[in-house]
Amino acid sequence: MIRKRSGSIYLKNFHKHIILIFLFLTITACVSQKAKIETIYSKAENLYKTGHVEKAISYYKSVISKAEKSKDLSPFLRSYYKILSYYRIGEIDKALKEIEEIPFPSSFYTDNYLLLKAIYFNELGLNLISKEISENLLYTKNDDILEEAILLFSKNIIKLHNSKNLNEKEFLSSIKKIKGVLKKHFTSPIIHYSLFSLYLNNRDYKEALDEAVLSLELGIKGTLKRDLLFSIKYISSKLDESILKNYERILRRYNVTND
Repeated sequence: MIRKRSGSIYLKNFHKHIILIFLFLTITACVSQKAKIETIYSKAENLYKTGHVEKAISYYKSVISKAEKSKDLSPFLRSYYKILSYYRIGEIDKALKEIEEIPFPSSFYTDNYLLLKAIYFNELGLNLISKEISENLLYTKNDDILEEAILLFSKNIIKLHNSKNLNEKEFLSSIKKIKGVLKKHFTSPIIHYSLFSLYLNNRDYKEALDEAVLSLELGIKGTLKRDLLFSIKYISSKLDESILKNYERILRRYNVTND
């Protein structure tokens, strides 16, 4: 009797262990798929932002492929990674189509959803709507979304300002809002770059140069850095020599003097 009971207990425990192992392996497989996609996407973003666009494209394509096949990603996250990857590789039509069909996510991903909508309306040329959505994201706690939102916000402000759909007071108010964000994120080269582009658009060359230098010194990379270096030469031609003397050492270091 004792042996029978111990054998029965052993079998029950054995079955429990098998079930636990199965659940562990299933959960681990799901987590690893999701983590793998996030890792590949992060790698793609790093390459893209440091100017290695061609290398980044292959990673973005891998994200799209894996997201389409993944069974553990939620419908929203599957679309989210595909949309951002399509957007980065220039397949805008596919990104827009995916956005049109994207399901509304849980509250945890609301800011991610709003970013996609801001991108969507910007690509459609509906800059006022995109500007309103991206402006709401200036208060997000997600730093990656914040920087993307500020770039979109500044692009929309410039387009609206140039088309006379934003007056001078509204334009300056937008700069003030970005400066408000900058108080908590002073070391972000992206935010300084956005201020630079706004000042340059408004022909405030001294302020534009200040923000350009800060963005460079804080480590701006990739196409944004090349844009800054090209623009500094133009800005320098608009400023008095007495002002440029204060920047001489820095400008020489980046080889953007007018000598």
